[in-house]
Amino acid sequence: MKRIIGLSLVLAFASTGFSEPMRTVLTKENKFPEQNQLEVGVIGRYVEMPYVEHTTLAPYIRYGALNNFSVYGKLPYERIEDEFWGSESGVGDISVGLELRTYEDLFGYPWVIPHFEMQLATGSEKRGTGEGEEMYTIGIAAGTTTYDRYHWAADARYRIRNNRDNIPSIAGSIVWDVDKNFSFIAEIELSRDKERDRHPLTFLGGMYYKATKALHFGLHGGTTKNSDEDVIIQGRMAYTF
Repeated sequence: MKRIIGLSLVLAFASTGFSEPMRTVLTKENKFPEQNQLEVGVIGRYVEMPYVEHTTLAPYIRYGALNNFSVYGKLPYERIEDEFWGSESGVGDISVGLELRTYEDLFGYPWVIPHFEMQLATGSEKRGTGEGEEMYTIGIAAGTTTYDRYHWAADARYRIRNNRDNIPSIAGSIVWDVDKNFSFIAEIELSRDKERDRHPLTFLGGMYYKATKALHFGLHGGTTKNSDEDVIIQGRMAYTF
């Protein structure tokens, strides 16, 4: 009887412990809305490059179609400030995607999540608010947890572009749960820029705070190597209901 009760508690924890927003930026995380649960939020991003500042404000929505399957959409608004060409702003490239958890052990780890995203050419390449073409990203993420507080993940992606070279990338992240409401995050990503014959490296560090069961905040900052992005700052606010 004790074993049955213990197993029931584990299953109850597993069914409710992952109905939260993903805390990482460069990798996926084993955090899904419950079935028919809705997550809404906004992502703010600031990137400083030589002579250019790029600011993005992207409201998004994420829906739990199943306990292990979610769909999402983002509508970004972009602002570009160029020291030589002035400022431009407008709607960016809308993106829609899906995430499917195909494997999860009894305790919630290890886990495997294939994912897919389509980026629509709704922004303006001429004004700098869009890429000027549709793009598709396919990827697979996997992760585990150690000591009940260190969450590790790896994420391999392949970005398919119609008119330019495709972009492969591999990323890794670790999330340290300081307590049940506050976490520190470290992430790294390596990609390939064939057009410029270089391999950009992105480094991000951040923190995550759960104000209530439904309201969550995240803040990241970082930089890149072998790329033009000198400063990266990203924040997110999410609410689930």
